Amino acid sequence: MTAPTAPPEATDGASSARGVQSVRRAIALMASLVDNHDGLTLTELARNAELSVSTAHRLIQTLCDGDILCRDADDERFVPGPLLMRLARSSLAHGGLGEASDAITDLSLRTGETATFVVRDGRSALVMIASPPLSALRIERQVGERLGLLDSAAGHALLAYSPEPVRESVALFGEPTTALVNEIRAVSYRRWAYDDDHATGIRALAAPILGVDHTATTVVSLEGPASRVTDDRIETLAADVQRCARSLRHLPISMASMASALDAGPAMAPRR
Repeated sequence: MTAPTAPPEATDGASSARGVQSVRRAIALMASLVDNHDGLTLTELARNAELSVSTAHRLIQTLCDGDILCRDADDERFVPGPLLMRLARSSLAHGGLGEASDAITDLSLRTGETATFVVRDGRSALVMIASPPLSALRIERQVGERLGLLDSAAGHALLAYSPEPVRESVALFGEPTTALVNEIRAVSYRRWAYDDDHATGIRALAAPILGVDHTATTVVSLEGPASRVTDDRIETLAADVQRCARSLRHLPISMASMASALDAGPAMAPRR
């Protein structure tokens, strides 16, 4: 007598469970590349995804066959493949990146100063879109550049509209001073942040792009030399920045944080 076979349902269920597990492991491998723009070796990928090297190698080979990952021929590191990069670009495009880029470019042209679209990335802020003015004297910001949350107007705007209370947000960086907490709290009342760096001669303003819950993970920022961003222009420039931020509230990209798929890489420089 032959041994009874397992019911089809049980076999299908086990196969389905293995399939789901493989997908989760593949996602873990791809996610480990998010903060490593130079790529990772097989051993590093396996360690980050908490997989054995043999399991990671098998999954990575499948991902490479599908153009989701690829190996750098020079140093044997794995990086995002063509298909993953196309998916990232498509996601950003559908999120309103082009419209946000146009709005940032328009803000720069109207004010004559450097305009940026900045997103919260953990303990720092990341420039996703940067548009410098035509003037030779200008503040240069690069896509992918990081700004401090405590020492930038963009950072203060993000902290002021963080889901956590201001004191708790600031405490992530050490014991918060009363002056700093009050300064950031004032941003939520004023609805825009202002930074006057006497050491560099740069003045900056930033306004949050508010979500329905009145929090923000993205902001619009404007920077220029103190010789042009004079006291009599501050209120007007602040209104311009706020207007731009409000115009972007409906875009999916404005509700993103770097914990999302936006971390696939830098966005783009605006069209001129």
